[in-house]
Amino acid sequence: MTPSQIVQHFDNSTAFTAYNLGCSEAAVKKWIDRKKVPHRIQLLAESLTGGKLKATKIKDGGKKA
Repeated sequence: MTPSQIVQHFDNSTAFTAYNLGCSEAAVKKWIDRKKVPHRIQLLAESLTGGKLKATKIKDGGKKA
């Protein structure tokens, strides 16, 4: 999932996204700047949203698919 997808799901609010995922708003803004959401956060978001958001697959060696 992309940072924009995850923020959009949480009412287009970086603060609300951070609150729901248990991280800082600065962290969410960093994902937006880097255009990448950490995989563990993607897995958490997938779980919290009941699968509405899908985590990207990890290839062997720890790289995203």
